[in-house]
Amino acid sequence: MPPKKDKGKDKGKDKGKGKGKTGKSDKNLGKQKKSKKKKWTKGKVREKVIKPVLLEKETFDKILKEVPKYKVITPSIVGERMRVNLGTAKKIISDLETKGLIKPVSKHSTLLIYTRSIEPKTGKK
Repeated sequence: MPPKKDKGKDKGKDKGKGKGKTGKSDKNLGKQKKSKKKKWTKGKVREKVIKPVLLEKETFDKILKEVPKYKVITPSIVGERMRVNLGTAKKIISDLETKGLIKPVSKHSTLLIYTRSIEPKTGKK
């Protein structure tokens, strides 16, 4: 059986083009593009950590002891290090501020930044 004729293709159109920059003919180049498909990989998947909303006595004591020593205190930092919800972390930060253990650097509704309150050091001279 003879090969089929391409009806929609213009025969005079391909003449003179030949090989492109890669040194391969245009027909083979089109086949390569079709054969190489992009493989989408999944990114790193974190395990879901169950963070408590209500604090236990030991956790609260640990927070009162460690958080005022941080140089930069934000809800995300407290939530990450102490493994609590961000809402709980915001309440903890506001509680520490009322007690005077930390002081605000920037207080905005979307971004709360605090730092440790520096106590005067008593030293012998």
